[in-house]
Amino acid sequence: MSNNSTCNATSNEPFSPLNEGHPVLGSLYIAHGTIYLIPYIPCMIVMVQNKLYKMPCYKIMIFMGVLDVLNLFSAAFLAGYYSIIGRSYREGDRFMPTVGATALGMWAAYCACCILLAFNRCVDLKSQHWSEKMFGGKRALLWLLIPIFYGGFFASPAQPKVVYSADIGVWFIDGDPICHTVNNIVTCAALIGLYICLVVLLWKKTRGANSESVSAMQKQVIVQSCLICLLDMLACISYIVIQAAKTSLPLEIYKVSQFMWQACHGGNTVIYLTMNRTIRNGVLRFIRGKPVNSVNVAANDQMQNPGNSLTSKNRLLTERDENQRRGTISDRRATLSTNHQ
Repeated sequence: MSNNSTCNATSNEPFSPLNEGHPVLGSLYIAHGTIYLIPYIPCMIVMVQNKLYKMPCYKIMIFMGVLDVLNLFSAAFLAGYYSIIGRSYREGDRFMPTVGATALGMWAAYCACCILLAFNRCVDLKSQHWSEKMFGGKRALLWLLIPIFYGGFFASPAQPKVVYSADIGVWFIDGDPICHTVNNIVTCAALIGLYICLVVLLWKKTRGANSESVSAMQKQVIVQSCLICLLDMLACISYIVIQAAKTSLPLEIYKVSQFMWQACHGGNTVIYLTMNRTIRNGVLRFIRGKPVNSVNVAANDQMQNPGNSLTSKNRLLTERDENQRRGTISDRRATLSTNHQ
């Protein structure tokens, strides 16, 4: 979302209802959104199954998925349609500002969810006890009230209108975008800080394990988590830049920022399918027409519970060492008994 000064500088009639259409750009927006939306539907179906829904992180991810799908309609499909027919905002149009306000609210809620997911991962790595105490059962749903109310504030009439310009190819804020800019800056700072904590906690958890298990764990947790937050941060940064630069950037940059917004909400499905074994297996079963609710939760799916696999592995190593120690003591006793005879 850009700001109104950009529109005023690039069009003599920024609010005219019908300008020259841009069918190529509009078609690209719609195609881009379709590529993301088609695989996202089976991913969502897998995530709402009972075995996955019981996990706090999946409750957050499912809510983020709902925001992703809804925002793709405004960021990709509706934007593409408006670009094709050359539709821009006009005075008296109530539908476009309503959609824009909803999109802005969902964007703010999504940013809060990204921070909440990162916080959940840090707590889960730090202490299973506190993770269960804070996010166990339906308590994870209570945490979702934070992004809901936060997004509601951004969607309220207290915020400036968010409308679309077909000439530029972006949704823009018709007024002071200070709240939107602050949200993007705080989101970037919070995600960077939380994922630094996640890496530190992960290193502390794995430094006693063998090198092979450490490498697998780091690849599964760090890469998947960082990619999810990276998409959000890139979209935040792109809008921070265009709002700071105002009219000094080429128009293509604003279109790129619109594609980044779409990728932020659609790219998670690519991450889920390539990095999350449980979701990938469930989607494959869905495509083959098999029941999705029978999918097994991968024991080493680190996005779900990275601490458990190490705990179980260390427990097995401890039991093995204890059995070896007992076997050695028994052998010594047998040898002493034989020598005594």
